Amino acid sequence: MIIAKSFLDQLKIQSNNANEIRVSMYDLLGKNILPLQVFKNAINVATLNSGIYILKIEQNNHTVSKKIVIK
Repeated sequence: MIIAKSFLDQLKIQSNNANEIRVSMYDLLGKNILPLQVFKNAINVATLNSGIYILKIEQNNHTVSKKIVIK
């Protein structure tokens, strides 16, 4: 199970599995947001503009997509 939680300027990713987690984030036009820095299962979103984004998390051939709103 993969869970994304928002904490002010960071998104925390929790997993019951120790395997590698791959993360991508897209705007609503489908543009990949780069660079996306993941450090200790946290993503810094403080520099993103306000808007709606899609967070794609991949692990063990499973993919989860979450809508993220940045205010």
